[in-house]
Amino acid sequence: MVTKPSYINLMGTPVTEDSFKIGIESAYETNNPESDLANYRKTQQDRIERVKDFERIELERLQAQNSQLSDFEPSFVNDILFNDTVSYYDAEQPTYIPSYTTTPSTFVEDFSDQYSLSYIGQMALYTKLDNDYLLGGYDPDFDPYEEENISGYEFYASKFQNVLNKKHMDVIKSVINQNTYTRHRLSHSDRWFWPALASGVLDPINLIALNPALRGATTFASRFKRGGTAVTGLVLPTELIRSKLDPTSTNLELAVNLGTSFAIGGLITGAIGKNVKGSYFDAIIPNPNGIKGVADDYNKAFNFWGADPSDYNWDYTPKYDVIGLIKKPLLVTNTKEPVRITKETKTSRSILKINKELLLNRWKAKTQEYKTKIGNITNFEKLEIKKAVMRDVWAVQKRKNETKGQFDARLENTALREFYGSRGERNTDTNMIGRFVEKFTNYGKVLNDTSIKNKGLKAFIQDGFFALSGDFATKSVAAKSGYSFNGSVALDIHANWDVEVLTLREIIDNAFVAYRKGVADKNRKNQSELLTYNLSKARIRAGDFYEKHIGSRFSNKDSEKIQFDQFKNTVLFRGIVDEKYYDNIISQDPVLKKAVDDLRKITARFHNENKKFELYATQEGVRSRKAYYTGLIIEVDSLIAKTKDETKLKEYKLVRDDLRAEVDMLNGFYNKANAFTKSDYFTPDAKTYLPLMLDIEEILNNKDAFIKFVAEKFLEPKHRLYVFKKNPITGREELIELDTSLEARTKRATKLANKLIDGDIDDVDGIFGKGVDKSGNVAYGVSPFKRRVLNFEHSSFLKENNGIADFVITDVDYLLRQYITRDSMAIETAKRFGDPHLRQFTFETKIKFITDEVTSEQDVSNMNKIVSLFLDEHNKMRGTLSTEDPSSIGKRGAAFLRDWTSLAVMGKVIYSATVDAGRPIMVNGFRKTFGVGLNNFITNQEGYFRAIDNLRYMGVAAEVALGMARKRFIEDGGQIGKASSKLGRWFDRQAARVHNFQATFYTINGLTPWTQMMKDFQGVISAHRFIEDSVAWSKNDLDVVGQQRLLSYGIDKKTADLFAKMPYEDLDGLLTANTNKWGSRKGGLVASRKFKEALYADINRTIITPSSADQLNMMHGVIKVRNPNYVDFFDSSKVAKFVGFQKTDYGGQFSNAWVGLPFQFFSWGIAANRRLVISGMQGREQNAVMGMLAMVTLGMMADRMKNKRAWQNKSTEEKMIRAVEQSGVLGIFSDLNFMAETISGGLTGQPIGLRPLLGVEPRFGDANVMDATGEFVGAGPSLLLDAAYMFGSDSTFDERRNSARRLLPLQNLWLWDEKFKSIYNKRTNFLRRENNDDS
Repeated sequence: MVTKPSYINLMGTPVTEDSFKIGIESAYETNNPESDLANYRKTQQDRIERVKDFERIELERLQAQNSQLSDFEPSFVNDILFNDTVSYYDAEQPTYIPSYTTTPSTFVEDFSDQYSLSYIGQMALYTKLDNDYLLGGYDPDFDPYEEENISGYEFYASKFQNVLNKKHMDVIKSVINQNTYTRHRLSHSDRWFWPALASGVLDPINLIALNPALRGATTFASRFKRGGTAVTGLVLPTELIRSKLDPTSTNLELAVNLGTSFAIGGLITGAIGKNVKGSYFDAIIPNPNGIKGVADDYNKAFNFWGADPSDYNWDYTPKYDVIGLIKKPLLVTNTKEPVRITKETKTSRSILKINKELLLNRWKAKTQEYKTKIGNITNFEKLEIKKAVMRDVWAVQKRKNETKGQFDARLENTALREFYGSRGERNTDTNMIGRFVEKFTNYGKVLNDTSIKNKGLKAFIQDGFFALSGDFATKSVAAKSGYSFNGSVALDIHANWDVEVLTLREIIDNAFVAYRKGVADKNRKNQSELLTYNLSKARIRAGDFYEKHIGSRFSNKDSEKIQFDQFKNTVLFRGIVDEKYYDNIISQDPVLKKAVDDLRKITARFHNENKKFELYATQEGVRSRKAYYTGLIIEVDSLIAKTKDETKLKEYKLVRDDLRAEVDMLNGFYNKANAFTKSDYFTPDAKTYLPLMLDIEEILNNKDAFIKFVAEKFLEPKHRLYVFKKNPITGREELIELDTSLEARTKRATKLANKLIDGDIDDVDGIFGKGVDKSGNVAYGVSPFKRRVLNFEHSSFLKENNGIADFVITDVDYLLRQYITRDSMAIETAKRFGDPHLRQFTFETKIKFITDEVTSEQDVSNMNKIVSLFLDEHNKMRGTLSTEDPSSIGKRGAAFLRDWTSLAVMGKVIYSATVDAGRPIMVNGFRKTFGVGLNNFITNQEGYFRAIDNLRYMGVAAEVALGMARKRFIEDGGQIGKASSKLGRWFDRQAARVHNFQATFYTINGLTPWTQMMKDFQGVISAHRFIEDSVAWSKNDLDVVGQQRLLSYGIDKKTADLFAKMPYEDLDGLLTANTNKWGSRKGGLVASRKFKEALYADINRTIITPSSADQLNMMHGVIKVRNPNYVDFFDSSKVAKFVGFQKTDYGGQFSNAWVGLPFQFFSWGIAANRRLVISGMQGREQNAVMGMLAMVTLGMMADRMKNKRAWQNKSTEEKMIRAVEQSGVLGIFSDLNFMAETISGGLTGQPIGLRPLLGVEPRFGDANVMDATGEFVGAGPSLLLDAAYMFGSDSTFDERRNSARRLLPLQNLWLWDEKFKSIYNKRTNFLRRENNDDS
């Protein structure tokens, strides 16, 4: 009879009592190598070593995950190429963990997930699993690290060190699977911490903070410490239990949970009771480099080998890879490759050539196994297109000793890897809070969209939105699987065209100095510059100012020297537009000739790009667009014939109607004889071209004479209008001239003059396509090609020719700046999307959306919302989001108030900007910031300034030339028009003076030169790092962190390889490059664009500069309305229309410039949300902690410099709070906290926010209703409230005096702030005596 075991030995094996006793005796024989304990210790030691091996292998595999196919043995490559029975899918597979697919979760599901990850939930999970492994005891023959056991769980190798047997390991695997999926679901939820907070209510330990015993302390600090310590002490054991039970838990998670428990427990306990007073506490901020969810970690291990066709993203869009690709592929028969990409002869645009016959033959020759893996011939065609892109555009070349077959296999391997990686999520790699914050912008709404069900469509939409306004400010989840975005319109308008603004400024300034000095200053030897400021020009202009305003008092002689404005407005303007003037005057002077010729080169470059991308209404351009839309009509007809779904049918037919309307409109440009019928559309003479901008003020001052002048011009043959009408006798259409009587011409001229005065002038040369939409409203993007409302030659508008006045603006600098800003936007949009107004992309998106997604009216509504977001973002980028009349008093008044407020309150903005100095430390780390940046500035100045010159050549840091540094902190209200009344025109002249002074003011207050200096500094470091890391990656010598950083800037492996091939300079260890020299090399144009995009993005992420992706619609004075019921209600309301409501194609919107005023100074804070807070949480920063410390320290310095006396009187707590607020490390949240404190305090008398929570007095004392109102309406309207407050009966003299001072422009300029206050107070004291006010 066998004795029933009732004891378990040290190894967990059930034994009899006798055996147990013997085992105890032998087990502790530490000198006996055969004892159970000795065997167990040996096994544990072996497992520890095995874990180290797995960790080393996993690290090496991650570092090599993007290596090329050439890393395989040559024999294996040959087998793949020449042995039909072998496929590259037979390669040894690394760990593959499939991605989870989740649907939007409910609050209850999120609550359940949070609770399941707590220690209670984990204990409950284990009780549900099969725990029979305990009866099996320790199995000395079981090896958890054998491949069949560990496969797929290598990442968790350390969690299996102590497993007893196979059943035990299976239990742990089940827990890993369950918890990983739970964490994945939570990471895709948008509910912040609320489910976690709700689940915590069920944990009685969290209620300990409410214990009255903890509330005996008298100060907040002591109560905080007491409550935090008590709760943390009780939570610690449960957290230790949870971390042991949950194999997916990390030490960082344990530390964060304990820190959070301490903070929450302390806050709850400290806040209980009346009259809370106390000290501040130091928040423990975890290192963001370590915050990585398990679901994100295993995404790094994505690889395509062995995957099913459905695991690839075959929804490939070549135009996102090849910028400016001609839309329609060319079918050919005489190529050696199935697909080629070449340059089209006429335009030099890339064109896709497909040899269908060769493609089909290649497909037929493939093995069945290969076909199964690829799926179908359509996927195979996309694979071949991707290979052609890499070969012909990205210049991936055959290596030395590599056969043609091996090269093709390497291309295919790389292409499949990108198809695999591109299936990953495009959403921002952040948590619920980060996504919630980002979703306030159009960019965040689309990139983090969860409503689109079809993955291919979602990727298409997200790729398209990034291609429009992406800025690399944050990293996408897809970067972890090797996917990178390919730049955007928003980046390319700066990377490709800002250099022209620099060039423009340099041409005009250098020519003026040389002309005045009387030297042909080709090498700028007589010029001196500082941060791109031309100091020689400044000295000359200062001397001219002195002579005009001071020297003239002592002399009656007028200066014969040509002034700077005369030089621009007369000499250079006429030199460009008037060939006779050029021949007779300009060509005789080498300085002037060079200047005019160089300026003409700028306009010529734009002209060539406009022709290339069909922005002019030429026969070829009209024919091309008609062919494209006709092709889409055929496609939609085919879809209609196949579709039975009524919702789809309805939407297809609506799209088809719109396409037919486009074709009908295009048919109107040319008659049957190919005669052009549109007089206001034009193709300019590139040699004499300048944008035509009419001077509305001169037109208003001479309106009758202007109308007469225009009516006379209408008699000239090229300005007569003709229409085609059917001849009743012949029955044929004939060209009939419109009425040319004086009365008809005058009527037409009057109508046109009124149209100009009413605001049509804001669309320079029709670049933005302003017109009337199908709803009858004025809108942008309606007119398909460039046009002029009044298409006369420039010279006819000059006074010397018309005898009346100069009806055009002649400032060459202003004209070309406006043109470069607008036309670069149009060109880059047309390159990526087919036309400058997103018309083609809108149709493509709708057709794709209807086909892949639409099954209900809700899907239709979602489609319209997505399309609307695209169009809104595009209009935001070009400044046309608001449809408010630019000449309305509302818009003009709001613009003036913005500018006035800027002069009144931004005098010390340089102090706020000093925190920029901490950002390079955060982004680059100490070694790069001081080793590459500061060290080269001190010890290698020749190399350092050579690197800065390269930045100038690339145009990636042009703050001074652009004059836009103020937009880092202030959002302006867009272009404004002119008033028609005399009083209105007087107001406009004063407003123009205030506006024109902005650029000078931001130079005086230091922001522009400071920003230029900081961007130069960061640009030198950025260029060095991109070159250094790209070269390292090309040699497979870059770690995963470095690879992820490059991917987050759009630099994947093939791009890094391309950079490494380009010429760069090594200046005593400082790496730099002028990418404009790369164009002549194969792949150089792509490399140059990608490098400049990354460089521009890194500079503007580090030295925080907002882009359109950071801006709210309301910052532009726009509130969108998409609910049809609300749209109909507002459309029928006169009040709504009075305040700016207008119905649009996709709902409606309020356009009112005053709506944007509360957000005037929010630009930096909102941009910091993405560029600092979210990006830091993603672990992109090299040294986040030290960077934050540096920024907080600089924030304290800035606070002190703003007002030393007030700073000295602040409490320590207030100094610390202000240091954090000034630093910007909390993004917009610090501003929102102050707003909450002021509004709650002013309206209720009980402030809510950080200061009252910590027992700190309000920043400016107790707030009143006026203060609260000021936070609602913004800084500009607050000045008006101050003006009203001055006359309040209950205000003291000092309050009224200070309110009056705050209204004055330049009153707080850092140069004289304290001195001005002192003088102002002394000079106004007499008013106190007159009012007998001693208060």
